[in-house]
Amino acid sequence: MTAATASGEQPVDAVRDESARRLWRGALTFIVYIFTGGLYGVWWFFVSRQEMAEELDRKPSPAIALLEGIGQLIPLVSAFVWYRTINDINAAREKVRAPAVNLWGWVLALALYVPCIYILPEVLGPVLDAFNHDMREIIKALGYALVPSQFLVFGYNVGYWNEYWMEKHDERAEPRRLGPVDFLFMALAVVGVVGLIVAAVSA
Repeated sequence: MTAATASGEQPVDAVRDESARRLWRGALTFIVYIFTGGLYGVWWFFVSRQEMAEELDRKPSPAIALLEGIGQLIPLVSAFVWYRTINDINAAREKVRAPAVNLWGWVLALALYVPCIYILPEVLGPVLDAFNHDMREIIKALGYALVPSQFLVFGYNVGYWNEYWMEKHDERAEPRRLGPVDFLFMALAVVGVVGLIVAAVSA
């Protein structure tokens, strides 16, 4: 067999090997996540958290994966969920010598935006006023600036998990097949987009 023939067979082998079909379609996954209000993340967690358990030689738990998928939608709880998830992503990435994902930056961003908007300005109000009359608004502004972290942490970690599969399969990992659940969420995303357009036109 010539070198050219061997190299030509590699992509075919990767496509035929279902174990290599592990990649999430990054842009599509992120867009559907946004326009379903994070609900698509429940499916990503349900699938990916069980895969992470298998890759780390633990018994996968569909129930825990589902609870974490729901938990990532809940303010403050999402910080704990992503702490566990990123820890596991890093443990898996270490096995293939991929660089670690920043953990505490994401966790703090997720943990702080609700207190900064709703809690700290009220609880620390007198102290903040004594220090600077604008401090309440500054802290609220910081909280609002951290809100996008809820979406960004998902997008980045989908990419980090894809990188793990690429490293494990020597760059021959392939996109996973889209199934009925994926198409259902895509339909919900389209409904969400149409709803936003209608709301904008009606305003």
